[in-house]
Amino acid sequence: MDSSTTATIYINGRFLTQAITGVQRFAIELTRTLKAKGIELNVVCPQNVLHKDLFQEFDAIVVGHRHGHAWEQIHLVPYLKKRGNPLLLNLCNTAPIRYSKNIVCIHDLAFLHHPEWFKPLFKRYYNFLLPRIAKKSLAIWTVSKTVKKEINAYYHIPIDNIHVLYNGVSELFLSKQKPKDSEGNPRPYLLAIGGSNPRKNNVKLIEALDYLDEHAFDLRIVGRAESNFQKDQLEEKKRNYQIHFHEDITDQLLLSLYQNASALIYLSKYEGFGIPPLEALHQGCPLLLSDIPIFRELYEGLADFVDPERPEQINDFIQGLKAGKIQVPNSDVIKEKTKEFSYSAAAENAIHAIQKLNY
Repeated sequence: MDSSTTATIYINGRFLTQAITGVQRFAIELTRTLKAKGIELNVVCPQNVLHKDLFQEFDAIVVGHRHGHAWEQIHLVPYLKKRGNPLLLNLCNTAPIRYSKNIVCIHDLAFLHHPEWFKPLFKRYYNFLLPRIAKKSLAIWTVSKTVKKEINAYYHIPIDNIHVLYNGVSELFLSKQKPKDSEGNPRPYLLAIGGSNPRKNNVKLIEALDYLDEHAFDLRIVGRAESNFQKDQLEEKKRNYQIHFHEDITDQLLLSLYQNASALIYLSKYEGFGIPPLEALHQGCPLLLSDIPIFRELYEGLADFVDPERPEQINDFIQGLKAGKIQVPNSDVIKEKTKEFSYSAAAENAIHAIQKLNY
């Protein structure tokens, strides 16, 4: 398949109605890059569009009146059948179960590894839906070799039918220019992402502050402080250690936070990829990551690793920072080791995977 292909590919555009996390970022950037490569695409979405600018950029089409999973399962299928059952790309984990020409991108299997993170209805729906769409889809895409192995092991999908499309870095986070939202010259700080999301495990980072013998660094956490941070303890630590939460920030401010941080500390218990370390790395920010398989796959040689359940190890890294012993790899090493991690490469892999299909 190339830009001269006459068959139009449809994209499940439900991501245009969702807040942007790593999953939606992948869908946005892959759609954008496929279009830039001349692939004929129609993006179809529900009416409750959240991102009007992207809706216009993709020249998207509104179908039906329901929202969410109901739209995907009820309205999308008859619309596609009236158009000759074209190939449908589903880039955000789910797909219409009654449709026969799906490709679905499954970003991770967190709901299986950590069911305690999810509401009962969500778990039941994913446990019902994902194995069925995985078996029925023409191909499975995912964002790392680690998750590819998990999909093969849990759902017994042939390994050759699972294709890896790594995430990349948006153009903004490749820029070395200081953004307009820059804060100037703040006190030295450590940066964390994900607020109180239990997957991101920032509770352990806050616990590690108790091991510090002096307050050489503030702590800045992007995201919301919610219920799994015990309020009284958090307020005390915020007073003692200058913890700042940045809620609902712009990409420009996030870029500034990467550029000025002494390090990004990202202690996730489980990820399918993990985009923030890649963004931070391209801004010259040292990385401390939890020692889990996905981070070893992606960032070996580019980061320090720690057992996230041992706050004293986190403190060892912080002491190394203070002593000037932690260095980020030079830009040539970063470019060489991360050259696969781009949306251009992902789009080329997507095109190659579609070419292999007989549909």
